[in-house]
Amino acid sequence: MVPKFRKLELGEDVESYFCAFEAHMDDYSVRKQWWTKHLAPILNPDASAVYTAMESEERRNYDKLKETLLDHYSVDKSTYRLKLDQFKRLSGETWLICAKRCKGLVRRWAAPRRLAW
Repeated sequence: MVPKFRKLELGEDVESYFCAFEAHMDDYSVRKQWWTKHLAPILNPDASAVYTAMESEERRNYDKLKETLLDHYSVDKSTYRLKLDQFKRLSGETWLICAKRCKGLVRRWAAPRRLAW
């Protein structure tokens, strides 16, 4: 039995949410073919509307669903370029955690268009 993952909140960083969701599915050894069944019930109303508007075959494909939602929320390389331009160390954040956050942004900015890594 896989514990339910937290709901996607409105305004949340969608790419970070997907990374955490994928790690959760991996931690519980859930086969990728079942990921959309775990994700669909925990989408916010906006993302759920995008999900239901997709063709049934596309909805079952996690990578296609992720790509569609990222496109809907306008997450692309320019998103990460902007975040890098505005990057600052957070109050109380250690330098190590700050460096890891920066590394994640650089990795996403430099990644292929599909943002899958």
